[in-house]
Amino acid sequence: AITFKIGLNTFYPTIQSIRLSTFNQSLLSYGAETMLGINYGNAKRRNSIGVTLRASQTNRFLAQALDSVSTRPQQYFDAELTTLYREWFSLGLGATYISEYASKVYQISPAASMGICLGPRNWKLQLTQQVLLNSDSKIIGRASLGFALSL
Repeated sequence: AITFKIGLNTFYPTIQSIRLSTFNQSLLSYGAETMLGINYGNAKRRNSIGVTLRASQTNRFLAQALDSVSTRPQQYFDAELTTLYREWFSLGLGATYISEYASKVYQISPAASMGICLGPRNWKLQLTQQVLLNSDSKIIGRASLGFALSL
């Protein structure tokens, strides 16, 4: 009665409203995530609650789009308490550690995520929207699309 999920994703920040005409594929960045949880309930499809860890890094084009004087990519490390409902809907609450590559300056922000996981029992295509509150009390969002193997 344990759920273990590991996956890779690509994310695009919601700097502004994304329209297909303004989509810039050079801003796509990549990351990885894992979840370890305990199953609960006795439904046919699993319900789980556990810890999700994510690590991702922006590419250099995205770092300049977020901050024109930035020369180093930003790194995000997330830790969330996540509930996975019926293997398809996830909701998480936790914190995000943000820093620039090879920098000692960092920020820890509260974060939340909501996602949809679609696919057969073990392989999932997941779409996740994560929001966090930065030090200026502004909400920052990251939308990610990825594949996950769930055991």
